[in-house]
Amino acid sequence: MNRVDDTPADDRTDDFDREFALNLVSSEHDAMFEIDEAIRRLDEGTYGVCESCSKLVERVRLKALPFAKMCITCQSQNEKGRTKFRPFGSTTFQVTERSTEPGVQQEETE
Repeated sequence: MNRVDDTPADDRTDDFDREFALNLVSSEHDAMFEIDEAIRRLDEGTYGVCESCSKLVERVRLKALPFAKMCITCQSQNEKGRTKFRPFGSTTFQVTERSTEPGVQQEETE
């Protein structure tokens, strides 16, 4: 079964740019949330304590990432098997499969 992409290259580039910009805004929003959470932990007296093992988070880690919730060891264990980036959504570049059944009319999509 062949997939046909009739979308002009300019439209795909615009879609990519839009998706990329939305991803950046989302990342910035996530960072602001993490900073607010770090301030809350400061107020509660739990800043710098690993949420997983309750040991102190390494000072060098807190200097590099002030809103770190976990020590390096626990964070490494938490990240095993996960992607290192937030992938773009699949809806923007998703190509729909066309039916190969005889007599089935295909609708044009934009």
